[in-house]
Amino acid sequence: MFEKKRFVTMALAGLLLSGMIVFGEDSKKTTVETYPLASDKTLTLDLQSGGNVTITGWDKDEILITMTKNGFNTDSIITETRQSAGGISVHSRKSQNIISNNSLDVTISLPKTCAHDFSLSGGNVSITGVSGSIAGKTMGGSIYLTDVRSNIEVTTMGGSLVFENCELEGSGKTMGGGIRLNGNSEIYGSGGAADKSLALQTMGGNITLQNARGKINATTMGGNIKVTKARDDLRLSTMGGNIAVTDADASLVATTMGGNINASFLDNGTETGRAIDLSTQGGSIKLAVPNNLPMTVDATIEVRNTLFDFYRIKSGFPLTLLKSVETRNGVLVKLHTGTGSFGSGNVTVKLQTVNGNIDISGR
Repeated sequence: MFEKKRFVTMALAGLLLSGMIVFGEDSKKTTVETYPLASDKTLTLDLQSGGNVTITGWDKDEILITMTKNGFNTDSIITETRQSAGGISVHSRKSQNIISNNSLDVTISLPKTCAHDFSLSGGNVSITGVSGSIAGKTMGGSIYLTDVRSNIEVTTMGGSLVFENCELEGSGKTMGGGIRLNGNSEIYGSGGAADKSLALQTMGGNITLQNARGKINATTMGGNIKVTKARDDLRLSTMGGNIAVTDADASLVATTMGGNINASFLDNGTETGRAIDLSTQGGSIKLAVPNNLPMTVDATIEVRNTLFDFYRIKSGFPLTLLKSVETRNGVLVKLHTGTGSFGSGNVTVKLQTVNGNIDISGR
């Protein structure tokens, strides 16, 4: 027993002498670097050590980089800044022969129109006040964009995406977090270029869009989608959650496999080109539209258990309601349909549910 304890003690002493385990009090080490940087160049971040990154655009033709190492034995994080014809690159890694508890914070100010390309092993990214393109990924943090006017291609493996007062096109993806588009955000091309759009995707979180403009395609595999006061063109899809759209002034296609859809629309005075298409496989649909909306309505409830049919189409507009029975894919189903045309009928309204109710009202 004594020999075993002595062996462990000697092993720990050897590790301490070799530098593989570091004990000590918390420490902090900060370096500040400044380089000339033209506004058409690129900032590249390759942080293999992980780290939290804050980037702010300014009007100077230079870049200011502040790196702060926190924790035990800050020298275990190795950083390097490189200049090239294409711009500035910042690299970091952790020493392979040192085990220590530390972190890296990187704060950068750079010309507003510079491009950004980042790759982080983990950590948050916050970017404010830039208009250059943004491409990058972080393995475990959130991505925050504020007052950004850019083409983006950003991905996080486990954090949230938060966009505030932005003009964006491109895509944002997260594997396990939520997505929020807040403030007066819009998509490049809203009101003009139909080829511009923003695709938002999360595997398991909720999506919230507020005061958004433009063509937006938002998809979640297992969360809810909530939209308030959106304009122009929305495509919303969830595999197992609810969809709620309030005070929209947009064309809307919304699909859920197992939730409810509630949608309400504003009267904008010009309805040409607007379309509403709502579909759910296992929930109910509630739709509120302006009383004077010139629309053509096609509503269908498919009842797959014909012995238990408690579902109805309820409408504040005079629809033609019919019931029928037919065979679909070898299964006997009962159909409730409601159709009608009002005014010029310019706005197409298509509502479909399986084993759910449909409620259409005026406002």
